[in-house]
Amino acid sequence: MSDLVRIYLMGDVNLGAMLENYKRGVSGKIQKKRINPFSYVSDHLNDGDINVCNLECVLSDTSDKLIPFSEIMRAPVDFVSVLKENNIHVVNLANNHTMDHGLQAFNEMKSALNEAGIKTILDNYRFPEEENVIININGLSIGFIGYYIEETISPEEYSVLTTRIHKELALISGSCDKIILSLHWGHEYTSNPMSWQINLTKDLIDSNNKISVIYGHHSHTLNGIIKYNNCVFAPSLGNFVFDDCLKRNRITGILNVTISDSNVDYSLLPCFINKNYQPEVNLKYKAYTDKLTNALDDVFIKKDQLTDFRDNRLIKQSRRGHKLNRIKIRMLYVMNLFRYYNDLKPLLKLQSGR
Repeated sequence: MSDLVRIYLMGDVNLGAMLENYKRGVSGKIQKKRINPFSYVSDHLNDGDINVCNLECVLSDTSDKLIPFSEIMRAPVDFVSVLKENNIHVVNLANNHTMDHGLQAFNEMKSALNEAGIKTILDNYRFPEEENVIININGLSIGFIGYYIEETISPEEYSVLTTRIHKELALISGSCDKIILSLHWGHEYTSNPMSWQINLTKDLIDSNNKISVIYGHHSHTLNGIIKYNNCVFAPSLGNFVFDDCLKRNRITGILNVTISDSNVDYSLLPCFINKNYQPEVNLKYKAYTDKLTNALDDVFIKKDQLTDFRDNRLIKQSRRGHKLNRIKIRMLYVMNLFRYYNDLKPLLKLQSGR
């Protein structure tokens, strides 16, 4: 008989900076102001048996890109200590930014994470030589798998990838009691998953009873969270430590999953990302997160709502989010032009050329 295992799951963590916040993003706050990005949630993370986040940047002192792009979504390799000191035990690297700065930077990051004792989830489709993460704790063995599914994936590639996911799940099932599946997927800035995401989720859960959690990221927005066939489904946990300029994208939370031999349960601790890009517990957003969950529950249970009309509406929502984000970014460029003009000359030349 095993004890309960507490797994705390978080969305995107970017310890570097976005282009619009060049030198003023999370890395700048850490280096110049000595700010701990996790300081307001560290007490909660101390209670987790396994704390997991999606690492949406590269931690390395090298890059194969030119300035200023070499500084975007990259932070010094010694920032691994920020994760270690805040009890981050596992990071998902199965995402679209893992190889942003080249193979050398990736290898440096992975080595540093491994040396710090932080496990790395990698896409077995793109990194077939990598072993899956299995953690034995409180009498349970828990396996972690991660995959990145591109928005623009072709039907043929999607078929090959989903077949690979099924095989990998079946393979790891023989080595562990429970499975946590991390998916970097979907359309950005959407409040609900697409029909294909819901259909894939049902298919995966129905075909493997060892899956205890399917959680996602990439949309930069928090989605609802439900339980289906004794599996927690959180299509997107949004941002967590991130210099996103849209207010809605700063609403986030810590997904607290408790797993035993026979049951899985969950709760969400609502947070809001402050001006220093730190998530702070803020219970006033519970009503908002409950609304998201109700919306997800509706479409997950009522199959007749999984229509092309609904998907097209989500695509339009994504386009509106991108448009609003571009406007905000351009405003930041103008407001801070004189502060870092010299560093952005290559970018400005590129934009003027267009």
